[in-house]
Amino acid sequence: MTADKIQQFQDAVERWKSGADSENDRQLIQEVLQTGGVNFGQGNQVSVKAPVIGTLNIQFQTAEQARAFLAQLQRYIPPKPPPPAELPEVGNLPPGSRMPFARNAVFTGREDELKALAQSLLYDGQATVVTGTGGMGK
Repeated sequence: MTADKIQQFQDAVERWKSGADSENDRQLIQEVLQTGGVNFGQGNQVSVKAPVIGTLNIQFQTAEQARAFLAQLQRYIPPKPPPPAELPEVGNLPPGSRMPFARNAVFTGREDELKALAQSLLYDGQATVVTGTGGMGK
């Protein structure tokens, strides 16, 4: 937990409350909350608990504003895709997704295939099928 991350989060929430937030603010808020939880506190307060920021209580002007904030957090905003020639960074799964296995640290040598897959899914808008023998690294 860093003071810088806490301040960035608080600034993003304040911009959201004033209606001046950006897509980056919403993504930062969601990234923080993907690792923690949010609870409706007493009155117009929302309690946010996440490893990177600890526990913060956010005071809103009205209960409706607090509920709108919570509703906004339930919408998943995916990160922007990288340029077509680059592979996306490894990131978190969208809320509600589940991957029962840990990332394979020795998964290598598939950069060209991954770039072709990313091009097809992110930029060409094509339905894509990946086939192969089980255990081949699909």
